[in-house]
Amino acid sequence: MISWLLTDFAGAILSAYYSLHVLELGGTPFIVGGIESVSSTILALVQFLGGYSADKRGREQLILAMVSGVASSYILFAMAVNWYFILVGAVFRSICLMFLPAVDAMRADSIPPEKRGLGYSITILVSAVSVLSPVVAGFLYMTKGLAPGMRTAYWIATALSSLQP
Repeated sequence: MISWLLTDFAGAILSAYYSLHVLELGGTPFIVGGIESVSSTILALVQFLGGYSADKRGREQLILAMVSGVASSYILFAMAVNWYFILVGAVFRSICLMFLPAVDAMRADSIPPEKRGLGYSITILVSAVSVLSPVVAGFLYMTKGLAPGMRTAYWIATALSSLQP
């Protein structure tokens, strides 16, 4: 639950000014949309592979390896000097998110069948802490500027993602 909370918190910091950041790095509105489309397509394609790998090789191994990959992808974002870095980071992150079916399966297994509705609603409620993330993003933007603030946000996301068990 704590790992999920940290991940949601970091993700919401990043999403607040993501589009503006890509524009500042030389992207266009079309490029912002293109990066998101490519990322979503890859994410959708790797979910089957992730579910299969989790069943075949074990959930824990897949989750640990891919969470490390997601944390590493944030380093690419943090070091971005142009929008190409963002594209590469987004593709790498989407590939690494293949672990999501394993997390869903573990969550379902850890909640007794007669309590799954309540269990899932509690996980959603706990994620509500991320409502503070846009405030953190705004503070970083206001105090550091857009690109330096986003770099700091990506380093925060790297650190929080690296804390996963």
